[in-house]
Amino acid sequence: MDRTAKSYYLPIIHALVEKNIATFSWDKPGVGRSTGHWLSQSMDDRASEVRDAIDYLRSAGYQHNQIGLLGFSQASWVFANLYHDTRVEFMVLVGGAANWLAQSQYSMWIRLVEEEKISMDDEAALLRIEQLSAEEYKLIKAGYDHYLAAILHQDPLMPEPIGDEARFNFVQKNIDSDVLEGYRQLNLPMFAIYGDSDVHVDIEHSQTEFAYAFENSKQPNASLEQVVISNASHGLLKPELPLDAIFFYKE
Repeated sequence: MDRTAKSYYLPIIHALVEKNIATFSWDKPGVGRSTGHWLSQSMDDRASEVRDAIDYLRSAGYQHNQIGLLGFSQASWVFANLYHDTRVEFMVLVGGAANWLAQSQYSMWIRLVEEEKISMDDEAALLRIEQLSAEEYKLIKAGYDHYLAAILHQDPLMPEPIGDEARFNFVQKNIDSDVLEGYRQLNLPMFAIYGDSDVHVDIEHSQTEFAYAFENSKQPNASLEQVVISNASHGLLKPELPLDAIFFYKE
């Protein structure tokens, strides 16, 4: 995504500015005017970007202002790597995932239901998805050539293998991402928002895992509020709204 997420962020930015809240956003590495490539990054690399952004804000006239983070989806894993940065005073997370592997299994289940290869209440299919996911995890850890040569992808429930090595490396680097340890050490309030029609993230799983992490925190300022928005998608759009519709936003 670019700095405005193809204009999706603009209504949010303007709403915040109207409340005297300044916003700072940037192009992902390799997007727009940004150098590098985001597929080469770990979640901690992304967290380093956030720390660099805060450094810039502090040097650009915001020495004493309160700083909070607003993130979407995979930002949940970035936030988990920022627990030791005391300059961050609050976090707002939209459609956050808790665990990479659990998220992958949910995505696989959604795909198979949509393709009508399984039914929503097929318990045996859920167990099979867990087994396939565990086998795929081992292959990903073993390396790209080993992964491509495996016969696992011939299973009728499996998707096509990752054909781009850079994307495979991104997955391999981040496949163990999980929020638990990081969130247990956050010493700040978090506001987590979900759409009830999210087909990308298992919002019940995220709510349970986030709550468990904060309930087991010993940090004095740690708190969690979670809200589910009705008739909203992963990005808090109306589910029936085509994504391209957001690209025509004008002031």
